[in-house]
Amino acid sequence: MSQDFAIGNQHGHEDGRGGDNRLAARAARRLLDLGSYLPGAENRDDEYRRGYLAGFEDEVRVQRVTPAAPGTPRPTGAAAMSNATSFAHQIELLQSLRHYLSEFQERLQGVSANYQRKVDALHAEGGLMDETYRDLVEQQVSETRALIERLVEHIGANDIPAVQREIGYLEQKL
Repeated sequence: MSQDFAIGNQHGHEDGRGGDNRLAARAARRLLDLGSYLPGAENRDDEYRRGYLAGFEDEVRVQRVTPAAPGTPRPTGAAAMSNATSFAHQIELLQSLRHYLSEFQERLQGVSANYQRKVDALHAEGGLMDETYRDLVEQQVSETRALIERLVEHIGANDIPAVQREIGYLEQKL
């Protein structure tokens, strides 16, 4: 079992005890971690998510199977609806995160294009030397743009689908 799976599993158990699936919020926090941009980050994130979901489902399953004390009435009315309301609220939050991630992708693409435009403008209008311009474009700008594009692709291929899977899972519970 990988360290990322184990950490995800632990977080899933913790959140399962609280009754709230916070995978989307934790995934958003992991995007801020610099390790998310190193090679192999996709695999580490996948392992974390698998561990989180396994831990969360295990914890929720334990809570469902644990019998209530004898004579404890089953929840009815508003108490019985709290799970449905919680799921509906979670779906709204995840839809908000999905929308944010889509906008975040667009902003990242804009940042990448702005970087290129700034260097081009410094060369064309500001008198940046040709050699310096070529070095910047061939090395720093192209590498940075490639990293940003990888991040944009990662969000589209991993983060948004993970949020969408969570939404689908919760919608089934309603």
